[in-house]
Amino acid sequence: MRFKGLGQSPRPPVVTAPRVMVPEPTRPRTIERAIGLAVQQERRRQRLTTTDLAERVGISQAQVSRLENGRQGFRSSTLDRIARALRCELVVTYGGEKAELEPAGELAGARG
Repeated sequence: MRFKGLGQSPRPPVVTAPRVMVPEPTRPRTIERAIGLAVQQERRRQRLTTTDLAERVGISQAQVSRLENGRQGFRSSTLDRIARALRCELVVTYGGEKAELEPAGELAGARG
């Protein structure tokens, strides 16, 4: 299709979507993500790779990654194996969507 007098075909209009900056949430939205972040922080603190942790726990590296990112649910037995592999105890506060990994000795000493 040509417009009279222009000598060229019209170009379709360029439509661009507006840029929307989505802020990173300051706290996890799910308990799964909170637990995953706690595992990831402790793994990194111990300078372990996801492959190292996966080998210690007996699961795949991909499964560790999905768990850390809150994209996969988990069994309590898997969490127990992860905590043991990291030599920690998992402390979860429901409602506040908070999870922490504490060194096993500190919790055991505090109990009594």
